[in-house]
Amino acid sequence: NHHELLENGADIVVTDLSEITLQKVEEEFAKRQASSALEEDLDNLVSRMEADKIVFVFDMDDTLTQSRKEIPDYNLDLLERLLGRFTVAILSSSDEPALKKQVMDAFMKRNPGNLLKNMIILPTNGRKALVYNVNAATHVLAYYYSLEEKIGKNQKELLFGIIKEAVKEYGIEGVFRQYRGCEPVSSEEFIDDRGTQVTLQVLGKTADAAQKLAYYNEYDLKNEHRVRIKKFLEDLAAEKNIEVEFSIGGKSSIDITPKGINKGFGVDILENKFGIEAKNIIFIGDGFAKDGNDVPVALKAIGFAINVGDEIDGSIVFNAVVMQSEIKGPQGAREMTERILKIIENKKIEGSSSPMNENGVTFNINSPWPMTDEQVEKVKLILTTSYKNMAEAARILREENRKVKVWMLFAIYKETERIQPQGESNPHGEDALRVKIGQLENIFAPYKDVLDWRLVMVDNRCPDNTGKVAIDMLSADPKYRHFVESGNFRVVRVAEGALVMQKGGTLLYGLKELLSDFSNDDLIGYTDCDTTVRLDQLGLLTYPLIINNEGVAMGTRATSEAVALPGPTEEEKKASVELKPIKEYLLHGLLDEVKDTQCGFKLFHLDTVKVIIKYAQDMRWAFDTEWLLLALYSGRTFIQTPICWFDSEALSKTNMLARLGMGADWINQRKRLVDDRNMAHELGYVFGDEKDVNLYSDSLFSEANRFFRLADSLLVKGDYLQARVYYLMAKEIYQRIELSAKSSVRQQATINLGITTSRLNRANKHIKSEEINIYDRNGNSTDRVENYIRAHIKGLWHTSVYMLAITPDGKAYLQVRGEDKYMFPSRRTLSVTGGVDKDESSMQAITREFTEELGIVPAAERLIKIIRNSRLDFDHSVYFNMYEFTAVTAEEELALLQVKHKLETKEAEEPNGLKRILFIYQPVYRTLFVYTFDALKSRILNDYVKEITRETKVTFSDYLLNREWIGLYVYSLTKDEIDKIAPSVEEGITGFVSKDLEEIREDFLRHPEQYTDALLPVFANDVVFGQVKQIVAASSPLTPENIYPASIDAFTAEPTSEQSARLNKYLSNAKIPAGITYKLANDLGQQTAAFNGAKVQFNSRLATIAPEYDESTTTFPSRAFQVFINDIFAQAALYNKGKDVWEVFEERAKYYRDNPEDLMLVTEVFTNGGYDTVSGLNGFVAPNIANKAPNAQKDTFALCYLTRIRMETSLRNVREEIKNNPNGVNYPVARKYFERFSAFNPGSPNWPEGFKASIETNWLVT
Repeated sequence: NHHELLENGADIVVTDLSEITLQKVEEEFAKRQASSALEEDLDNLVSRMEADKIVFVFDMDDTLTQSRKEIPDYNLDLLERLLGRFTVAILSSSDEPALKKQVMDAFMKRNPGNLLKNMIILPTNGRKALVYNVNAATHVLAYYYSLEEKIGKNQKELLFGIIKEAVKEYGIEGVFRQYRGCEPVSSEEFIDDRGTQVTLQVLGKTADAAQKLAYYNEYDLKNEHRVRIKKFLEDLAAEKNIEVEFSIGGKSSIDITPKGINKGFGVDILENKFGIEAKNIIFIGDGFAKDGNDVPVALKAIGFAINVGDEIDGSIVFNAVVMQSEIKGPQGAREMTERILKIIENKKIEGSSSPMNENGVTFNINSPWPMTDEQVEKVKLILTTSYKNMAEAARILREENRKVKVWMLFAIYKETERIQPQGESNPHGEDALRVKIGQLENIFAPYKDVLDWRLVMVDNRCPDNTGKVAIDMLSADPKYRHFVESGNFRVVRVAEGALVMQKGGTLLYGLKELLSDFSNDDLIGYTDCDTTVRLDQLGLLTYPLIINNEGVAMGTRATSEAVALPGPTEEEKKASVELKPIKEYLLHGLLDEVKDTQCGFKLFHLDTVKVIIKYAQDMRWAFDTEWLLLALYSGRTFIQTPICWFDSEALSKTNMLARLGMGADWINQRKRLVDDRNMAHELGYVFGDEKDVNLYSDSLFSEANRFFRLADSLLVKGDYLQARVYYLMAKEIYQRIELSAKSSVRQQATINLGITTSRLNRANKHIKSEEINIYDRNGNSTDRVENYIRAHIKGLWHTSVYMLAITPDGKAYLQVRGEDKYMFPSRRTLSVTGGVDKDESSMQAITREFTEELGIVPAAERLIKIIRNSRLDFDHSVYFNMYEFTAVTAEEELALLQVKHKLETKEAEEPNGLKRILFIYQPVYRTLFVYTFDALKSRILNDYVKEITRETKVTFSDYLLNREWIGLYVYSLTKDEIDKIAPSVEEGITGFVSKDLEEIREDFLRHPEQYTDALLPVFANDVVFGQVKQIVAASSPLTPENIYPASIDAFTAEPTSEQSARLNKYLSNAKIPAGITYKLANDLGQQTAAFNGAKVQFNSRLATIAPEYDESTTTFPSRAFQVFINDIFAQAALYNKGKDVWEVFEERAKYYRDNPEDLMLVTEVFTNGGYDTVSGLNGFVAPNIANKAPNAQKDTFALCYLTRIRMETSLRNVREEIKNNPNGVNYPVARKYFERFSAFNPGSPNWPEGFKASIETNWLVT
């Protein structure tokens, strides 16, 4: 080793002892003297540089290694030493794949760790820049400069043409055959298009180092072959105005770059994009001979250069000192670098640190949080990498002639403040939309020909109309209006009738709505509404998916290369610690590699999105893991990249219970997606040998114990709500461990499960402390008082009030519970529900709850009570007894379904299909509801509960046992009331939705997991649901097709059996001639009857005003009531024939015109006295009927008929007056006739439109 011998005192080193001559000795001695001079020069050069900022820049081929070969070990050793202290750059004319192979493949064999973060790779003379990504464990693109972008596509095609001419002119194909020993495939063999430059390869793209060296020594040097080719190309380029320049590179190539783009350009990149000053660069290369491609480096004012190639061209005036190494090639590079290092060591110079900066990209960091210098540099690197990756993605797409849209969705709920600018009236504003659009435009603008963006806001029925505010705001801004018009920004609003959902469900809804708009090449992702994630980081996600069709790209905060500010709060840290074992249990063996599953910055291919749309079920906050599991099952790989994450300063609030609630969602995902593997297998996923619960139980057991201890400490402190959450977590894990018969901790887990359940009950007792009255199963008061939770735990009978509000168009008005509600978060429930406090009446309770939850006071006259059971004399007459059974495993779920089928079959065998006990199964939560609405069936229900427990080994949930006597009300809302409703934030209400009753019932029975159990007594109880529908029909705008337009509000009690029998006689008399059947039902609102095809449904309480029945029906009261009943049946018969309302009215008016006595009789049923003569008949009085209904509705059809006939009579008399007095009409006489019916209002809402028009016309005629 020359260097080692010289270091040990040798003056002369002779390598070949057989050729020792005086001349040889003198030559060696001269070299020794030159070497000493070189040491002095190096010492001086290094001393002039800024010692702490020195950067080593190396050429690759024939400098660090032989052409196209991996770096030899001795130079890898050298680079490792340098990278530990200095920034090192590789500046080469080779392309990216070649350098990655030469550098990265060699280094990866050594497991260099993070050393490579100090290495910058500059392929194609600096037209690309690659920096090391620790997370990806490889170098990634940070900068890109395309030759085609610089000179244009046409000039590039001309360039290829002159290269082909040069191939022919200089016999390059013959040279190829001589040194390669084969025929070139085509002229394309010689053109190496590297994107950033084009290289003429005289020996083709695949020649090896020996072939290149032979050509160089034997042919090129002797014939100046490449020099002449270069001159030929320069002349043709000038002639055709191709703006490129040529330089000789390596042993067999000519590099062609845009003018001014050579290795000197690479120095500019280091200086301008990476903040490295040229004066601190030490460059080592081999191309300083005539036309060498390293010459432009020394034309820059760098520190100095070392030439390890052929002799330096003495005719060139360099701007930097270029020193010639006596040893050439890779060994020379090592030798000279070692000497420089020795000088540095002697001077105790510290190495430079990695000088990353903005890399020339114009962007602002704009962090709301203070940052260290290190964090600033990390952010700069992250953003720079993103911009350069996007440029590379665009280049690839142009080459492949593809176009891609990148869709980013975000879910919103009440975000009007956040999307608007900050100001005095909006202190928490972020101007989020303009910020997001600005970031997207910054990174996508140069590439719109192949890459464009779409930003979609998915509005989850925001009560503050965030979506509309967003569109209006941007449309009014000239700078942003076109983004709305072009569709770059759009809003998808969740339909009012859609399922209740949180973030996961809202995003899923958006994907489904947009599916038809996605193209096959599109990339679809999601983010958050706030400005936490900069969208100009999308280059980090887009580029990997452009080159990887099987990937899912995601940002991560869980790496040292990322910047996440301000960092988690103590509460967030606590939540994270508590969730860790649950999350690890879910992810074990599946998503272990994903460092940050919940980061709201992910991007998918369309085929992955389709799988998510088909299978995803999680509508809440833990949806990220479900989507990733589905992607995993579909064969996708995960690409993670560090990002910068600046949490919103004012609006971001952590809800501890919401975070811990994610644990339950993860457990449900585990049940659905992992334990039950059908879905995974359907998608083609094959599970490996995983650790099962047996192997994992020890760590799980310790975590469950930790949960248990935490809950105990909170229970002592009185924090019952949070204690309950931890007990539930512990209980869930203990149940899991208990399933494993082989588990060494199974017995202890079983013991702990019992203790936990007991403590859980204890916590439940204190959560809600309102005292309520306790009743027996027959609805009798026990004079006992208990708190609300204890009543549930013990299964004690108590009272509640439920209210279903009805909109003016006859739809149900359901409440949407807040996502932070302790019980049933984000589900739909009845309009108002609540417990009846101690010593409170049903009406007082419903009025109080109505006011608290809706923000308005109800009108008592519109609160209609459902009377379910006439045997009870107290206000709460709807019996509700329910148990819940929740399966933990797939086996338990199967057992529950089997016993459900068995018991339902038994119920179906009951006489007349009587449903004594009812069952509803929730597949998402694996929960079986078993319930009854009949107090007499409680014994059967208890027997079933025992049978279920015995056959499935699943016990009912003791803290969700519900036994209630319910006071059930229906309330008709007015439009003004709906406008004034203000959902109570304190009550945890986020809004209301309206929907058809039948649609709700169908959806509830199909998807009970979207609703609370409060809907069971209404929508799963056939009798009550029928009564509700009748009340809704009566409360809705009257349509004569289904309602007889007469109402009596005196129905205060159910009729006696004697009264009912009396009514049936009247009905039977009318039924036969009309050919219409009938049925009796309670509480049709205030309506007397409703029509349904060939059937009339009467209000059974009509019997309370029916007079004594006269068999001959000739006495006045009996005859009048019979005429009234006959009129109802006659109308039903006409409707059954297909008549419309006007035709029915005309037919019945004609009947009463021909039978005026019947007209007066039916009128008397609804009035207190008679009328004056009509067609010569006197009126009758029926006080025994009318007095029972003093507030009877006056605008009935009977009065319509009366008015019609009186009007015709008056008009006839007026006409007679005109006829008899042609020379002078006695108008007072005409007025007298007409005033007979002036008291009637022709605008009554219950009168047919045709009749109203007829009256108005005849008024005018008169």
